[in-house]
Amino acid sequence: MNGIIRSTRSNDATRLKTVIGHYAAPDPSKAAISPPIYNGSAGRSHMGLNHPVLARYICPIEYLDEFDTDPAKTRKKLASGKLDMKAQHFPAVLWSGSTPGDDYQPENMHHGLFKGFLLVMRHIFLGPSTALGEDSRATRSCNAVLHDMTTVEPEHIAYACVQVASLLSCLPAAL
Repeated sequence: MNGIIRSTRSNDATRLKTVIGHYAAPDPSKAAISPPIYNGSAGRSHMGLNHPVLARYICPIEYLDEFDTDPAKTRKKLASGKLDMKAQHFPAVLWSGSTPGDDYQPENMHHGLFKGFLLVMRHIFLGPSTALGEDSRATRSCNAVLHDMTTVEPEHIAYACVQVASLLSCLPAAL
């Protein structure tokens, strides 16, 4: 059972790697993020804090104002560990807004939480051809149909969030 779970996670991550650059744009049908995520390298050194847009996305929400004031300085502090980036520090990408985290309200942190624009859940559960709003070209039933999923459960959201954090990071996946 654990082997099947690992294989599924790995398959999802592999398929998402090729499209995360499209999904990271606020409106992928109009424009990709700049600079682009994919740089031709198989490595991940261009991801995470090393990418100016992704750095803001993965910045813990409590440091977002500091990041917006001085991105370079905040990126250095995050990279050096002077500012924590641990699991309990939710990244800005989890909140809604035209730029991730824009709708965050410190006095009501649940406002906009898990409503970010990344299309990872649609990709995983409905299929890549539907993630960008296209008509489905699927040759088989989507995961939601195959597993009789009629509602989104907290576990589904958590799974998608872990995939996003891993994909946007410059660190190798430790799934």
